[in-house]
Amino acid sequence: MDNKWVVYILTLAVFLIGTVEYLISGIIQTVAADLSVTTSSAGLLVTAFALSAAVGAPIVIAATIHLDRKKLLLMMLGIFMLSNWLVYVSPSFEMMLVTRMIQGLSGGVATVVAMAVSTRLVEEGNRGRAIGIILMGLSSSLVLGLPVGTFLSEGIGWRLLFIFIGLLGLVPLLVIYKKVSPIKAQEAVTPRAQLAVIKNKKILAAVVITLLYIGAYSTLFTFIAPFLLTRAELSASEISGILFLAGICSFMGSKIGGVIADQFGFALGSWVGGLVISSSSVEHLGWSGFVIALLSLLLAIRLFSLKKEKEQLSA
Repeated sequence: MDNKWVVYILTLAVFLIGTVEYLISGIIQTVAADLSVTTSSAGLLVTAFALSAAVGAPIVIAATIHLDRKKLLLMMLGIFMLSNWLVYVSPSFEMMLVTRMIQGLSGGVATVVAMAVSTRLVEEGNRGRAIGIILMGLSSSLVLGLPVGTFLSEGIGWRLLFIFIGLLGLVPLLVIYKKVSPIKAQEAVTPRAQLAVIKNKKILAAVVITLLYIGAYSTLFTFIAPFLLTRAELSASEISGILFLAGICSFMGSKIGGVIADQFGFALGSWVGGLVISSSSVEHLGWSGFVIALLSLLLAIRLFSLKKEKEQLSA
């Protein structure tokens, strides 16, 4: 992998995108207070990012299929970098919500395109490894980016932290401009073709299971800072340490299970978590996540039982 170092620079870009996505979870009470909204309303900032990435990214990628992938990546990273400046100047919750949608869309497209570009930088036999390195950027943003960002926000302020992340984004932007050759996209994949895949009932069931268990996880994770503060008086550094351990566990679970967390799952979880907080108490988040996880488990059991029955009938 002669261009392995460029792949790692792309990984840095994905790491920054993931950090910006998850960061709100660690500082959600501070953000809510600064924007004069409730904590449950601030949770919509997580939902907005996740939905924009999950829904908007496939549409943009399909619509720009004939555009040079290098140009598209530079464009999306540039928009993402500037969106961090918008966070700094956003005077209202509504403006911040729009900014998070821009971040989700540009970040989601940039992440997918970064994976595609990484496969063109290495030999055919190393393409899977290159994608794995890129995905490590997302995992690392949860393990390192979130707790470190939460800790730094107390010292420099959460708005200035986004500016700092945006400035770090200049590094991959310049490297891609200098070192990556123009890359033409291959066969076009329309949104209709992408959705046609889930006509397979087994694939649809797998998608729903993933949606539910990630939703269960993010129901609590989105509001983990206020949840922890209801149980004990913790400093920012202590919360950062807990987030670090949570990230390590999440990383290990993803590696063992071999599944990538869906952006739709985070949108579902943050939305459900917001409803729970607004209608009852932050202390009930754990039970809400448990119910969603239980639904995922029951669906998985049902799926495998049907498979076993079918095998027995065909025997």
